Amino acid sequence: GPRAEGWFSSADTLRGGFHTARQMIALWDEPDPVTRAKMLVVFGLRALRDETPGKPYGAWDRAHDDLSTAIPDLGPAGTVELKRWITWCARLAPGDDLTERQLEWLGDLAGQLVD
Repeated sequence: GPRAEGWFSSADTLRGGFHTARQMIALWDEPDPVTRAKMLVVFGLRALRDETPGKPYGAWDRAHDDLSTAIPDLGPAGTVELKRWITWCARLAPGDDLTERQLEWLGDLAGQLVD
């Protein structure tokens, strides 16, 4: 019917507000601190790609703040796991899929984590 061909059925919806809402709910309910920290990194990377310059306290700021709060709860093994994962993300697609600012943020995050 007409609803199947409407705006809400387009593939672009996955990059829009509905997908962001699903990501936020997954972050909110994630009980494992390491998994939640990884999700915050991904959310922050996406926010850095989509941010509007000069926009006060956007999604990246929130992800960054929440991640800073979550890091002490990781414990030594979780901190090592997160640092290895962040390093892997930075090597995944440098200069291709990740912007310079995203790579810089990943480097800063890895530097904050003590093995």
